[in-house]
Amino acid sequence: MPLSRRLPSPDGGEGFTRALVAATGGEVRPIGVTGPTGQRVQAHYGFLGGPESKTAVLEMAAAAGLRLVPRNHRNPLQTPHTVWAS
Repeated sequence: MPLSRRLPSPDGGEGFTRALVAATGGEVRPIGVTGPTGQRVQAHYGFLGGPESKTAVLEMAAAAGLRLVPRNHRNPLQTPHTVWAS
């Protein structure tokens, strides 16, 4: 019989990385990135827990979410879509 476990799983928006990290006992790390309109914003990523885990998850909502785009700039034909981490 397969083993199953209930884990928190948001829709991939804000909180998705923190939920995965918490469920696996991992670690969240802050990072400065270029936001969707070219400004620098503070975002975060997480390393999932577990023995020798090498899986990282980026919180895209924190790096390029709609809340970072002023209403008068919400034209997808004019917004840069590349996110650079440093």
